Amino acid sequence: MENANAISYPIIFFENENRFRVIESKDFFLKIPFFDLLHEKYYHYYLFDNQGFIWKISSITSKTKKNLINYLLSKFLQKMVEIEAFFVKLGTYTLERLKNEIAISIQKDNFFTQYVEISEIRERLFKIESYQKLVKEIDFENENNIFNEDYIA
Repeated sequence: MENANAISYPIIFFENENRFRVIESKDFFLKIPFFDLLHEKYYHYYLFDNQGFIWKISSITSKTKKNLINYLLSKFLQKMVEIEAFFVKLGTYTLERLKNEIAISIQKDNFFTQYVEISEIRERLFKIESYQKLVKEIDFENENNIFNEDYIA
């Protein structure tokens, strides 16, 4: 088991089969909503780092007690709690495999295809030749990402 320092950032973080995001630093793994801590939903997530490794969250620890008061605070105030996340390395991946995972995710979520056809997004996606370029092109904070109808390669 490794902590978040062992992972090379930025990473592409898959929350489920139709949701992913770019995570720029380990800071993302320092606090989570208390409600998520209770439901242990993070254990199903996996991520691809920039060194070619696939990781999965193996455990999360927190000093915050799981009690009724904290539960109620999390429901009404979106209480965030400090955590320490630990990861297990699952193996390596190729850029083609990662692009396939992203393509499958895009296909399963109608949000991505509101303005651009899925075939056009897939074509743009599979032209990308490096991890760094891929991260830039799928990052929603980048105004010129592959989901934009005015995309310029």
